[in-house]
Amino acid sequence: MKKHLLLQKQARLDRAKAKLKASYIGIDSVIDEIFAAIGSWYLFPDLQDRPIVVNLWGLTGVGKTSLILNLAKELKLMEDLYHFDLGDADKHERQIQRAMESMLDHGNGRPNLIILDEFQHARTLESDATERRHSESRAVWQLLDSGTLLVRPSYWDFKNASEVLAKLRQLAQSGIRIEKGNVIEGKMFYAKKLDLYSIYEDEAIEARDIPFVQPGMRGDLYGVMKRNFATQFDFEDHLNTLDGPSTIQFLESGLADSMLPKTVDCTKSLVVVIGNLDEAYPMTHDMNPDLEADTFHELSKKITITQVKSALQLRFRSEQISRLGNTHIIYPAFSRKTFEGIITKELADISDKMWIMQKLRITYDASIPDILYKEGVFPTQGARPVLSTVHHMIRAKMSAIAVEAILHGYRKCEVRLRYEPDIIHVDFLASNGDVSRTLSIPQQLALEPLRRTTNDDRQAIVAVHEAGHTVAMILLRKWLPDIVISRTAESGSSGFVFAKEKLNYTSRAHIMNELGCTLAGFAAERLVFGDEHVTTGSTSDITAATAFINRMLKACGMGPTVAAYDAKSPMTRWSLHDVDNQISTMAEDWLKQAMTLAEETLTQERRLLLVLANHLSNHNHIEKEALRQMVAEHAVDFDVSSIIEDGSRLYYWEKLKELSL
Repeated sequence: MKKHLLLQKQARLDRAKAKLKASYIGIDSVIDEIFAAIGSWYLFPDLQDRPIVVNLWGLTGVGKTSLILNLAKELKLMEDLYHFDLGDADKHERQIQRAMESMLDHGNGRPNLIILDEFQHARTLESDATERRHSESRAVWQLLDSGTLLVRPSYWDFKNASEVLAKLRQLAQSGIRIEKGNVIEGKMFYAKKLDLYSIYEDEAIEARDIPFVQPGMRGDLYGVMKRNFATQFDFEDHLNTLDGPSTIQFLESGLADSMLPKTVDCTKSLVVVIGNLDEAYPMTHDMNPDLEADTFHELSKKITITQVKSALQLRFRSEQISRLGNTHIIYPAFSRKTFEGIITKELADISDKMWIMQKLRITYDASIPDILYKEGVFPTQGARPVLSTVHHMIRAKMSAIAVEAILHGYRKCEVRLRYEPDIIHVDFLASNGDVSRTLSIPQQLALEPLRRTTNDDRQAIVAVHEAGHTVAMILLRKWLPDIVISRTAESGSSGFVFAKEKLNYTSRAHIMNELGCTLAGFAAERLVFGDEHVTTGSTSDITAATAFINRMLKACGMGPTVAAYDAKSPMTRWSLHDVDNQISTMAEDWLKQAMTLAEETLTQERRLLLVLANHLSNHNHIEKEALRQMVAEHAVDFDVSSIIEDGSRLYYWEKLKELSL
């Protein structure tokens, strides 16, 4: 490649990267990885003898497909772009086949950009690990392997063309005569056989030029013979030069040739695999809008290539996974800063367009982005819910604002939006900054009403219950939760305690404290309200505690006998059987002791429990630092400095090093 062309392409790469970073908020590192992966392909595609495969994995709504499509536009690749939506493969069985055929006609052997979107739907293994019959994915795996694949016309295309040919052959053998593509003798017979009377009137048939190959037939025939012609017009022009025998011979030869496999050469291509891997992103199905986006962001940043490949093993065979290579770019979940940036960018876009269209300078009080975040952000759902909320709450109101401005003669003035509960106020400002007119637009919210404190028995019960879990977690585990919520917008949940830091192992020393923390919600209700007023809200806690101790004793070797226990049946002949319910009795004893531990712990810190519960009954949550301050002020016998901030080296590392000296 000549020096000036190389420098031009490198400059285009640099400009594209800068523009995409300006357009997509919070994924600079992802963009850097993508450009690092495609640079050599874009500059020197002829150096490769097989396609470059780049995999993009992430949660829904983080802009994977959009980013690659915009990258293609910036790099002037749209003419060489092939976008396959594998999510539609079941509905459109011939999609991949037709796309590969089209590649033969344009760009075969060129450095194409091929997008395999919604790749998770191309799975070859069912959830029970059995093989899945999915013939359309065979071409995909051939493409990912060598970059070359053989294609033939689809069965249905060939069947339709063959039926047309058989009909024409029968007509040609029936005594009609054809010259230059038209029937010149036997027109009435031909018209009757093909039922053309609905097209041509009886008296006009003899006077008309009637094509031997009717227009409706030509599409079916051209579909399987098009590789020999630049356009369908060229195909039809050739038909118009033939007599009957020549037409049949031409079509027979063309159909026979079409059945020979043709090689699609994608060895110089860049293949971008895009998909959502729920198995690699454990937070995928958590729809709670009250969990902090930064929490999911940090969790997603810990996902590794080995986790991605393990997730792929649940959908694909090992040899197929190997064809995807090792360039796996993992999108993080959006952070709070990213969501705020998306909101800011959308609001700025609205302002710019309103100035261009109506000469109104739209500005926003801090309450506007704040309520948009609270109403629009579902941390695991990406940008789409946020964009929808911005449209519903702000963009959709621009028409009313424009009409108000026109009716009252406002032009080239500042219009400030601000939010108060259930109302968006639109202030038209005078040149001195004073409000000259206010338009108040009712705004019904979906999530905020669910979060508002109710000051009723229900919230009091939840407040005490979650305070019990929290105090027990602090005293028994020495973990400080990141957030405690007593009123949440999540469906089916009243409240919860969330801590990012967790041990990735369970030891015998942790079992009793774990049980105590799990049962502490029940214990708190009993301690504060009395035994007769304990509610049924602890059902899931009790079930979880019972399952946990049974698993510890029956499967994890934490009982007196290191063995695996199971219910007696022919299928469990390799396990021991708790025939006399000794393990169950032991589990009951553990649960009783755990309840006693929880009650004693909460009684010891009764003041902290009540202060925290009272706060949670008046507010819908408390965050980590406020909770730390509350513990410091109200705990009776607990040193805040003993809280574990990093659980990576609590015992085992130091013990090993101590014994190794």
